[in-house]
Amino acid sequence: MPLYDEITAALQDEQTVACVMESELEPTSGAGTPICPPTYAPDKSLGEKSPRFAVTAAGFIPAPDDTGWHHLLIRDGRETPRRACRVVVNSVGACAGINETGTYMQQHRLGLTLPAFVVTGTATGTVESAVAATKEKKKLTAQRVADVEASLAHQVNSWTLAHRTADSWLQYADGGNGRQIWADDDSDIKQVLLNISHERGDLVYGYAPNVAVYGAWLSSGTARRHAIPRAYTCEITGYGAVSLQRGATKLDPTGGTISDARSISTSDDGIGLTDKGGKKPAELGFGQVPASVTDRAFVCELILRKASISLRALDLFRYPDDVDGTKAFAAKRVYVLLAMAGHLLGGEDGFLRSGCDLVTVDERWGWRRHGSRTVVDMTVPSLTELAEALQQAVAAAEQVGLAFQEPVTVGFSAAQVGLIIDRVLKNATETVASAS
Repeated sequence: MPLYDEITAALQDEQTVACVMESELEPTSGAGTPICPPTYAPDKSLGEKSPRFAVTAAGFIPAPDDTGWHHLLIRDGRETPRRACRVVVNSVGACAGINETGTYMQQHRLGLTLPAFVVTGTATGTVESAVAATKEKKKLTAQRVADVEASLAHQVNSWTLAHRTADSWLQYADGGNGRQIWADDDSDIKQVLLNISHERGDLVYGYAPNVAVYGAWLSSGTARRHAIPRAYTCEITGYGAVSLQRGATKLDPTGGTISDARSISTSDDGIGLTDKGGKKPAELGFGQVPASVTDRAFVCELILRKASISLRALDLFRYPDDVDGTKAFAAKRVYVLLAMAGHLLGGEDGFLRSGCDLVTVDERWGWRRHGSRTVVDMTVPSLTELAEALQQAVAAAEQVGLAFQEPVTVGFSAAQVGLIIDRVLKNATETVASAS
């Protein structure tokens, strides 16, 4: 059965509640070799000073059932679930970010132009006025102005911004008339952003289909505070994880060590180095760079990437003039296919970070239904099959009055340029200090 027809049939079955995907992963160096999970900020309220891993000391370990799905638990001879350390290899938010960015950056492989709000460049004279307004304009050398312009050359958009259509970089951008979008009640863009909600499924579909899949929360700056939960959820977890201690010391390339008895400092503009009091050489990156021995990697018994697409979350959207539900169904089919495409594209990129490069060794997709403990298996589709089905679904949605809108492009506002200037100046002075 063609993928489009299979998904249509599954969505028409009222007992179908979710599409589920499961992949078994291994390090590219081979099973049982170390990987480096992500680190998170220390909890200062607990007196923590160093970044830490997301570890559960005594979690359950999943086991495969007769069909291969890891829906059981490993148990001992007394049928007691076995407990062991488990570690987050990639969080829910990180997985969503990889998939979402992959979908937007590789939309040409899907044969579509996806709707998006794009913030790029800046209005004429904005950089000059922002430079003139900064209190530290004397520090803005030609190189640092070039750094600001390089930052402004990078586009950000509602598929890659952390908060999607509710992100400050979009809300406070220049709407094209010299006014910030969020400060302009007459802005058509603001009205769209304010009304991206469950009640206006047509706006979600037309301008921000990624919000339906990955969620968004308009939580401040307006009385209309819409919370749209993510329909797609994914996490990569390492089970039976054993931590490994590592340490390293980087020697000074000039040989030997540099005495800290002598004091030096950076010049007033933060660019040069002066031979006078201020800081120890080690504080500015001279000499050895020691690293203490601590837990830095894990070996995992099993690594799983588990994901689901909730059909019930997608059923929350309402569409104007949709008495028979044809628009809701057409949009849901597109959203499911977009989530599937994102999952497939995200799975192509197994390089999560330095020291954590993974490969898929086994994969299965299926449907969860009410009243059944087992999964109804489906063949894992290729990206070509997904692209064809998605194009069919988008065309079907157009026939019932839903259409993707062209990307909306706006520019950075003067206030945002000022933030970028401050960041450039701060990074320029911190770069040397952090080298220690």
